[in-house]
Amino acid sequence: MSKSTMIGQVPWTREDMKDKLKQKVRSLLGIKDYKTEIPPNEIDAKYMWQNLKVYYEFPPVFKAERTRWGDLWDHEHYLTPELLLRSVEKEYQQIYRDEAIFYTWMCYVKLQ
Repeated sequence: MSKSTMIGQVPWTREDMKDKLKQKVRSLLGIKDYKTEIPPNEIDAKYMWQNLKVYYEFPPVFKAERTRWGDLWDHEHYLTPELLLRSVEKEYQQIYRDEAIFYTWMCYVKLQ
């Protein structure tokens, strides 16, 4: 288990504090956060939704503690549907657990 400290009423791990410090330094240096600074493409999105018959986003098989970008994969920042599996029950499932950090959500799309 990682050591944690209390800031206000929230328990923070060392990793959380390092992430917050990095964010603050980037902000002070004027470095934009690529995750929040890119506006949505409303024109292409409208065209896409007009031409889709089916759009289905599969839930993750497993969920890692952190995303592939290193930030916490929590429900507040990454709204996540119910996982397909909570633990490895059969040998063939282990690869999905091992590669959960590299997981990119898969989608099924059918055009009209």
